[in-house]
Amino acid sequence: MRKLRSFGFHLHVLDIRQHREVHAKALEAIEQDRKRNRKQENSFGPQQDVTETLRTIAQIKRAYPASAITRYVISGTESEQDVLVLLELAKRNSVRMARSHEDPGVMPVPLFESIASLRRSPEVMRRLWQHPEYAPLLDSWQRWQEVMLGYSDSNKDGGMLTSTWELYKAHRELIAKLSCAYSMAVEEPSAAVAVPLTLRFLPNRRARSPDSFVSPNRAKFSTGNIPMPCSRNGTSN
Repeated sequence: MRKLRSFGFHLHVLDIRQHREVHAKALEAIEQDRKRNRKQENSFGPQQDVTETLRTIAQIKRAYPASAITRYVISGTESEQDVLVLLELAKRNSVRMARSHEDPGVMPVPLFESIASLRRSPEVMRRLWQHPEYAPLLDSWQRWQEVMLGYSDSNKDGGMLTSTWELYKAHRELIAKLSCAYSMAVEEPSAAVAVPLTLRFLPNRRARSPDSFVSPNRAKFSTGNIPMPCSRNGTSN
């Protein structure tokens, strides 16, 4: 029974990972095929690979416990558009991203790898959390979000010292932006301190949390559950 409670009937959780550029090329190719009235089954290249992957995800989640696949890592994330492209591709291939009673859904996990993307990550996530297409998904996951920060690639990009410093700043700023984004979402401008969401930082590798989508209150920020003061316009002070 302990093994059953720990692993369910799927034993392991499978993470899916693909680069943002592949998603962008796939969606562009699909749009071109649509304009030419070409069936996707007759297409080749990135759109075929991405389409087959997403359709396989949908099939696996129908045939097996839906908890077998709950995360989709987007390598090389640079902007919120990289996540929205995946949402569009998932919608077109019948992959349910939102959590339901029977299905934990599929959470996009942005992976910020370069020094430039680390510096932009707080603003990118703030815009994403407030986007009308993404906000309902965040609510369905009980306001739980996973973010990956690229330790090795940022080290290659800027060197060890710069990488370490930018990773530290990204952690701190993500917490601050996240708290303020939440205060705006619940429309409590008079509140002196925002109630933070639950955010997990994953250093380019996965931390096991089989029921994270069920009980986010059990997990806190890996850098500390830090409430940050917000101004009335939703920015950190």
